[in-house]
This record gives sequence, C-alpha cells and structure tokens, in this order.
Amino acid sequence: MNGHESGAAGAGRRAQGWWEQKHRGRQPMEPLSLSISAGVVRGQGRDLVAPFTLEGTIDARGAVAIVKRYRNAHVVHYVGMYDGEGGLAGRWHLDGDEGRWQIVLRGDAAGAAELDGVEAIEPPPRS
Repeated sequence: MNGHESGAAGAGRRAQGWWEQKHRGRQPMEPLSLSISAGVVRGQGRDLVAPFTLEGTIDARGAVAIVKRYRNAHVVHYVGMYDGEGGLAGRWHLDGDEGRWQIVLRGDAAGAAELDGVEAIEPPPRS
C-alpha cells in the first residue's frame, strides 16, 4: 500500500471531519467513512445539511479534489491536500461561498451501524 491508500477499494475507514462557514461556524461531518485507493477518494456521511457521498481524486503530489453530493440537494466542491499521514484539508466552494474543511482518517473500518440510514447516492449520468 502506498502513502495515498487507506485500504482495499470500497473498504471505508472511520474518519473525523468538519467544515466551516461564515455564519454557521465549524460543523462536524459524522458519522463519516472514507477510502483512498489507486488515486480515487470515496466516502459517505452525514452533517447538519443532509446525508452525503464523497467522490474524488488524489494525485501523486497529494492534491485532492472531491465532490460532496447531498441527497436531493446541492453539490459542494472540496479542494486541498493530503498530508501523507491520514489528514486531508483545504477549502470548499459552493456558488461563490467558501470555507475551510478537514478530514482525518482513523485506523479502524467504519461500522455499518454507525452509517445506518446513510445510503449511497448515485451520481447523475454524464452527458
């Protein structure tokens, strides 16, 4: 496993994360699970807005680009860097608004009970 892999494809690891917005302050993303494998980042979780999925990429330098997709709602773009030790951080962008974010991978696999009710959201078909 190289420095950018968190386990087998599809095997999400428990993670802790947050995002900040001007009038809402720091908001946790919990529960949260994330996997990084072969340059692909995938995850799922919930925050005060709604359940969401995460899908994106990480390059050899550690640059991360992630799309956070809420069920029946908007999409948020996350860009940042992977620190090589389980931490990802950067800025999110949505319709001219932006703020900081951070996700830290934990050592254990996410439990099914913790993610109960967080269903995968299929991305829209590409045109």
